[in-house]
Amino acid sequence: NTPLITSKNIDTYVINGVDCFVKDISNFRRKGYNEDIYEGERILWGRIGQNLKAVYTNEKIYFNFDVHVVKLSNPEFYFLFTALLNSNVVNYYINLVLRKRIFDFHSKIDKSDFCNIPIPKMLNKNTVAKISDISKHLSEAKYEYFEKEQELNELVYDLFELSYWEKQRVKDYFLSETKIGRKKKALDSYKNTLKEIVGFYFESPVIIEETSTDFNLIVVKIFFGNSSVSPQVAKTKKYLLNEIFEQNPNANFLASQEKIFGKDCVYIIKEDINKNWTETKAFEDGQDILKHLIPSENAEGIY
Repeated sequence: NTPLITSKNIDTYVINGVDCFVKDISNFRRKGYNEDIYEGERILWGRIGQNLKAVYTNEKIYFNFDVHVVKLSNPEFYFLFTALLNSNVVNYYINLVLRKRIFDFHSKIDKSDFCNIPIPKMLNKNTVAKISDISKHLSEAKYEYFEKEQELNELVYDLFELSYWEKQRVKDYFLSETKIGRKKKALDSYKNTLKEIVGFYFESPVIIEETSTDFNLIVVKIFFGNSSVSPQVAKTKKYLLNEIFEQNPNANFLASQEKIFGKDCVYIIKEDINKNWTETKAFEDGQDILKHLIPSENAEGIY
């Protein structure tokens, strides 16, 4: 008997939990499809959950309508393309550009979307060889995916020639959401990046303070110069946030505004979630602050 799988059986590089076997599928064969989609070298992929998951196989396997199959004209690229489909770069692109149902468990990524996944025109042979070798070993179950996940994603970043910030944006997107709380040094990367982005444009020192609050929020104060006439961030939270929530009991303020610009400082107020305080967010916040502070062609900045 031949295995019959659904999208739920497809995991990253492997097929799991097969409990259905059939002799023949002629009664429910896909109209217009050839029998060879069930045999020979190919990539199978399903789209259930946040990420696309793909597996290489050369075994005879039947599958239902929520499994897609890809056959390549050049078999040398099977392990490379399996790795790309499972990579953070491609899944980031799929989620932001191709995904049709953002909050749906079934996001309806189809074969036409597959053809729109960007692939570098110039492929570095050494990088391709490294990616393909790891992908082959994962397909053969010589490693667990978690053992090679970071190394493989770094190689894919190199293949796409991503910049530091492009890589960081992808990495931050796939962070597991957690609360920061009072963890020491949890905001160091955010503060250092923010200071680097904003401080480049100012002669005076840029100083950053932080504090947590009783409202599941974090307040960061960035000010310019050796001292600030504005309240310290720890004092600010005591009356600023109380006033905000008295006037906005449903926290509508936070839906439209994360920054308060003072005379010589900026207060950044965001929910206590690690994804709000990544290097990527620091870069975005720094760019936003600079737009307010640096004079533009049609308007005068604050400083």
